[in-house]
Amino acid sequence: MPLAPGTALQNGHYVIDALLEAAPNGHLYWGTHVAVGMPVFIQVLPVGTATQNDLSSLIARLEGMAFSPQSPLPKPFQLFRGDDQTLCLAIGTTSGSPWSTLCKHQPPLSTKQALTAIRLIAGSFTWLQEQGLSGFDLSPNRIWLSSDQTTVTLTGIPYAPQQPDTTGGAVAETPVPALAQLLLSF
Repeated sequence: MPLAPGTALQNGHYVIDALLEAAPNGHLYWGTHVAVGMPVFIQVLPVGTATQNDLSSLIARLEGMAFSPQSPLPKPFQLFRGDDQTLCLAIGTTSGSPWSTLCKHQPPLSTKQALTAIRLIAGSFTWLQEQGLSGFDLSPNRIWLSSDQTTVTLTGIPYAPQQPDTTGGAVAETPVPALAQLLLSF
């Protein structure tokens, strides 16, 4: 069930302004970081049966990885628990926009741009696997592109494989099928 505008998250640090996209793998909202009045994107991600200890460990690990110069994780971002079955990801507007939103408002990428983006995503996925994370959700609403398509940000957290696959096979332990789907959408 989508969150209503005005809903406060993380003890009032964030407020939901509007639902941008409802998806089976989590909703995307436009929100405000209240303390600084800055607009942010907020993804509410389902985590299923993950325990609180697992979530705390995941949050610490992802936040630590985000400081690596090669990290494809959102910069800046904050990860925090929503209700018992969700994890919230607050993303600065500098991360670009999810491909699922961009493709509604612009023509498909050129062949060269699409292949460049797929190479960036594949490299990001490989880097995350080298860091010990796998199973990222490579759905179009979890792949963020900068306005100039030179930077890719991944927001599909590793708990996605525990969820039912309602994305048409985009949850990936090995990225090849998901990358092929993305290439077609590009």
